[in-house]
Formats: sequence, C-alpha cells, structure tokens
Amino acid sequence: MIRHSTTGTKGAYFTATVEIEGRGDGLRSVAATQREDHELERVLNRLAEARCPVDEISLMTRAQPGLPAAYKEQVRRMRADGLEHTMLGDNIEQRMTNLDRVSDSYRMFATIRIPEAGIYRWAAEHRGATDRDTICHAVHHQVGEVTELLNGAGLRVVHGLSPRRLGALIRHLYVPSRSIDDLTGIVSARDAFVGYPPPLPEALQVPDWGRDVLWYHATGYIAPYGWPADRVSSRWMLPAVAQVFDAGSPSVIRTVTASWRLLDRRESQKQMADQLLNTLTRVARDTGKITTGEDQEQADAGHQVLYDLRHQSAGVIPSVRVTCSAPSHLGLLQARGLVDSAMADLNVDAFTWCDTRQADAMVLSQPLGRGLLR
Repeated sequence: MIRHSTTGTKGAYFTATVEIEGRGDGLRSVAATQREDHELERVLNRLAEARCPVDEISLMTRAQPGLPAAYKEQVRRMRADGLEHTMLGDNIEQRMTNLDRVSDSYRMFATIRIPEAGIYRWAAEHRGATDRDTICHAVHHQVGEVTELLNGAGLRVVHGLSPRRLGALIRHLYVPSRSIDDLTGIVSARDAFVGYPPPLPEALQVPDWGRDVLWYHATGYIAPYGWPADRVSSRWMLPAVAQVFDAGSPSVIRTVTASWRLLDRRESQKQMADQLLNTLTRVARDTGKITTGEDQEQADAGHQVLYDLRHQSAGVIPSVRVTCSAPSHLGLLQARGLVDSAMADLNVDAFTWCDTRQADAMVLSQPLGRGLLR
C-alpha cells in the first residue's frame, strides 16, 4: 500500500498493486470468455457506485520476447536425471532455444486507487472514526473487496506487491535489462526512479550503466474520439498485447495499460450528455456532406449509453496506453511502426504518440494510479 501526496489541489490518494495470474484465454471457450466479460462489467459497475471510495482501476500487461524463466526450469526438472550433455538433453535445450525466439512472456498487474478524502468519508460512515489505524484498516478492507471481485471475474490475484516489489517493477519498466523480481538496490518504491538525460521529441532515453545499455521508450494512447463505435470484448486488445512483432525478429518489449476512472451514475450522465452534444454538433455541421458515418455511429452509441445510465449502470472513463521499449533508436522507431499497425488492426482511428512529452507520459503509464486526468 502506497500513499501519494500531491502538490496541486487534487488531494492525496492511496494505491495498491497486485499481480494477476494469466487466464490462458487462448485455451478458453468463447462462452467462458463472454461470461467473464459480463462479470468484469458488473465489477466496474459495482465499484462505480457512490458508496464505494475506489475511483480508478488499472490493468497493466507487460510483454517481453522469450520464454518465462520459470517455464524453462520446469522443463529441465521434468527431464530425466543423467541427460545433461547427452544428445537427448542437448535436443531439449535446442528446442527451448528455438521456442525462446518466437515466444513471449507476460506478467499482469492491477492497480487500485483510493482518494484519501473518499476513504475518510467511508471510515467515518462505516467505522465511526478516522484515526490512523482505522484508515489503514479501511484501505485494506477496500483492497480486499476489490481483489475478491477481480477473482470472481476470472482475474485471479496471486499476491500484493510490497513497496520494494513495486519499486522493482517500476525500475524494470524504465530499465528492461533489470528483472521485475530483482530487488537489488531497492529499499522503497522511490528507489525505482532512475536518472536520465533530456528526452528526445519522440523517445525517452534511460541508461543502464551496469549493463552498458541505453534504453529508448515511447508511449502513446488512444484518443477519446478514436474508440470503435461498436461494442468490443475483453480480447479486443489482443493485437496490441500479443501480436506486435515482425517476421524473423523478436517481438517488441511493450506495456499495455487499460485504466478505468469510475464515475457514479449522476456524474456519468452529465459527462455523457456533454459528449453527445459535441457529437451531434459535428453531425449537424456535416449535414449535406458525404461522410464515413462515424459521427452518426458515435451519436447512436451515445444514446444507448445514456439509456443504460438511466436504467441500470454507473459509468467509467476508459483509457488505453501503450509503451514500447528498445535498446536502440532504430529499434524503437521500428517498434512504433509495429504498434501503429496493431492499432490499425483494432480499428482505432486516433492512436497518438506523446511526442515532445515522453518523460511525462512514461510516468502516467506506471502503476501509480495517475493514468487519467481529473
């Protein structure tokens, strides 16, 4: 559990980051995936109710080329004794090497954000006190409830991250040559932030002096007006998560972060009405012109959302960010091109790179509960 203080007027907040075990979606039936999609919708709707102090959930998937180290160790343990340095043993190692070149490993994390003002109100109403111990118990109670809801939606929580483990994760995102599980030099979460030179317009450069590597990072996001007008499933982001590679080359090191800012029903209706007004204004402006019809589709979708908000649902503001990393400038430019291609496959009209502000965008992509503006 981390408490974040701010210098602005937004107020302090708490975050907790937990690791989630993969579900093996590639082996699951479509019916099972759809069932848990509906359950995730129910979870977000439940958390967006006014009585719940949680105001943001983020799911971050980290993808890297190569087989997971734990998988390699498991295969070696399954091998019969005495096969080292034999033809059969060498054949097993060669097969793992070949698989390593065409495989990805994935780690998934969820970050729960709770505003300090919200948890104080909740503690006063439900516990009758707002002292330090009561607030600590209240925060842990809320995190426990959220993890139970995530488990019910098929996102099995493995464990929570201590400040040291969170620091190791953040350092790994800046310096991929350092493992997620490497705690060397990490005493607290703030030790994760490394120094770097002034960023390039299109990239953030972060050196790993111990391994003589200069890492290049670029972050982009789906603009609010670039979302598909049609309903999508939880596997909609598959091309951006699992299919960012070029034939004959390792896949791109990437982080895909989906965040949901949770809104109660009244606030959702107000924001949706404003967005619908803007869309209808564009539709009226284009009257008599030949268009693709996208604005009209968004207007129709907006009417459906307002109907849902009036009858059964709360609301969320979604955000998707993608950060790609490479150990060279040319490699990063190639990675950006592959991400752009993946977004085109998703039918995303406006994926925008955060050029000239890549350092700030990198911070917003960290598991710190800062993925959405307020």
